[in-house]
Amino acid sequence: GDHTAAQALNLNGNWLSGDGDGEGVFVDASGSVGLGTASPLHLLHVGSATHTGDQSIALQNDQYTWRHIVGSDGSYVLDGSVEGTVMLVTTDGKVGIGTKTPSTFLEVGGTVTANAFVGDGSGLTNLPSGSGWSLTGNASTVDGTNFIGTTDNVALDFRVNNVRGLRIQPTTGGPNLIGGFSGNSVGAGIQGATISGGGHSSGIQSVTDNFGTIGGGAKNTVSATSATVAGGENNTASGEGATVAGGVSNIASGAGAMVVGGEESQATGDYSFAAGAAARANHDGSFVWNGDQGFSAFSSTATEQFLINASNGVGINTNAPSEALHVNGNALADAHTTPSSRRWKTNIQTIDNALETVQKLRGVTYDWKETGKHDIGLVAEEVGAVIPEIVEYEENGVDAKSVDYPRLVAVLIEAVKDLKQENDALKSQKTDRDVEITKLKSQNSAFEKRFAQIELALRQMKAEDSNPDASGQITSSK
Repeated sequence: GDHTAAQALNLNGNWLSGDGDGEGVFVDASGSVGLGTASPLHLLHVGSATHTGDQSIALQNDQYTWRHIVGSDGSYVLDGSVEGTVMLVTTDGKVGIGTKTPSTFLEVGGTVTANAFVGDGSGLTNLPSGSGWSLTGNASTVDGTNFIGTTDNVALDFRVNNVRGLRIQPTTGGPNLIGGFSGNSVGAGIQGATISGGGHSSGIQSVTDNFGTIGGGAKNTVSATSATVAGGENNTASGEGATVAGGVSNIASGAGAMVVGGEESQATGDYSFAAGAAARANHDGSFVWNGDQGFSAFSSTATEQFLINASNGVGINTNAPSEALHVNGNALADAHTTPSSRRWKTNIQTIDNALETVQKLRGVTYDWKETGKHDIGLVAEEVGAVIPEIVEYEENGVDAKSVDYPRLVAVLIEAVKDLKQENDALKSQKTDRDVEITKLKSQNSAFEKRFAQIELALRQMKAEDSNPDASGQITSSK
């Protein structure tokens, strides 16, 4: 049971008491224990009035003795009887581990093993050559000898905020580079693939064939050899060597096909090209541009077509096309044709008074205000007053802007025919005159012959009148 001592206990020369005398062990009223001191300042206070040197606490078993020593100068030592000094803390705050004379705040006389170090290490000095890579740059490196990486068949990860941002994955061929979201993936057995970045938890980037590339964006897929998706979202390159440059929900499934951007466009033909909104290059070698922002599909209908759907016109050398195709400059072509089949026409009538109409037109020479180029042609306003069908007007319906010169040919054809009719009539009249003249000439010739005969007869008569016969009578000729 419990025992109460009436006086201090003598334990082999050291007293156990609580009366404040010079005891070996003292316990005060609060439960604080003093070893070698009668005034403990802590729950366990080791001190000695008789020991002027180091004071220690020793823990010993059959093999080892460990001592916690507080030196007379205030230093602290953790000492082992076999290993010697284990740790020392000097009065100026220097810590020595495996050494009794630390010259810096921490000096380790041996190898340090740790899970992590905090700080950039920029102040570290005297590192052995080849044992580290400086965060502020390295000099005198040897190509092929100094490197950052691995020497075994294990992927190398680079992390940001302890989340993988880049993985270099070894393969039997070229390594795969997987950047961006940590869930981005390259299929098993694939080599030479690259995912540069992008992706998120609901928009994973995926490459499932050799040498495929995804540049960025989210939810993009490359599933053919050497195919590429440069960016955008939910794009797919599934044709060998196919490319989707960006945009949203585009597909390049033909070999060597390309979608440059836009949305919901498809290049399914080999070596086809699609761009814009809902462009469909469905045939080999086709080129389709769709500017319809309402996403009405605009599709190729045959191989090797070049199709453009632009409601406000296509401009060449101009950014303000006024027609479906506006060329600011000369255009060279082997031929130019216009739809003209009878199948598409009704109320066909021959142009009347074409020659009279042409006579009302005025051919002019002029200089263009914008370029100063000298030219010849017609004035649209003047033509519109005569042949309004071949003149294009501004939206106000008043200001003329162009003349459809090819359609003027129809008027000129009929004018030529009118002129031919007049010419034929003149020729007919000339023929009649020629006949009359020939007749008159024939008559005149007959008259001339008769006049010659008469003239001869008169000369004979005159000659006879001037030669009387023997009887002195003048005789007439018969």
